[in-house]
Amino acid sequence: MDNQPFVCPFAKTTKLSDNWIDNQDVTTQLHISLRTLQELRTRGVIPYTKLGNKIYYKRQDIEDVLNSNFQKPHGRK
Repeated sequence: MDNQPFVCPFAKTTKLSDNWIDNQDVTTQLHISLRTLQELRTRGVIPYTKLGNKIYYKRQDIEDVLNSNFQKPHGRK
C-alpha cells in the first residue's frame, strides 16, 4: 500500500487562491489606489465578496470588467 493521498477524480483541481484575490492583489495588478477600488465597488463596477473584514474578488470578474471596458484605438486619417 503506497502513502499517496486519495484524490477524487471528480473534484476540481483548482485551488481557491487561483480563483480569488484580495484588495492588495487587485490594486497592485491594476495599478490603482485602494480608494479607487472602493469607488469601483460602491458604483457596482466590480463584484466582490466580503468575508468578515476581508474583501475578495474573482479573477474572472476583474478580467471581465477590463474586457468590457476595452476600447479600440481610433485610426488616423
